Amino acid sequence: MNKKIYFEKVCIYDLLKHEDNRGFFTELLNTKNFKKIFKDNFKCLQTSLAFSKKNVFRGFHIQKIKPIEQIITVIKGKVHYYFFDVRKKSKTFGQYKKILLSSENKKILYLPKGFAGGYHCLDKENLILYHHNEYFYKKLDTGFNVFSKRLKLKISKKIIRSNKDKKLKSFNDFILHDLK
Repeated sequence: MNKKIYFEKVCIYDLLKHEDNRGFFTELLNTKNFKKIFKDNFKCLQTSLAFSKKNVFRGFHIQKIKPIEQIITVIKGKVHYYFFDVRKKSKTFGQYKKILLSSENKKILYLPKGFAGGYHCLDKENLILYHHNEYFYKKLDTGFNVFSKRLKLKISKKIIRSNKDKKLKSFNDFILHDLK
């Protein structure tokens, strides 16, 4: 299996696909294989599917009290997925990476606890599948604004965001108030 590690914890790996003249079959999540590869257990408690149109930006989100590990893949379309290290004691705190996840490149992202994520949709229709090891609790959800000055991201002001995401704090305020 081809895999790449970022920040000592985040992993991008290839989706294994078995194809023939009938179509294909693939395992999106196999906890036994996950444990072999990552030496860690992943117990899926929730699976979520998001549909987003072109130029939608979702994020940056993190659940602060019951942190979530996620396995993320794009079933249709393509997205630039951003992940920020928000582990206060990490030597890479505040750093981020951007990767391309698409139905064509068949990459899977394992995002462990301590990382905030968000993505920018690049195709007309995008389907993103998430496996979570914890339930989503709306009242525990927090994050920071994509246009926070400290982030210095080069993202068009024409992106489409939810009202909730527009109201997210700056990265600096997130650090001061949400990462106590």
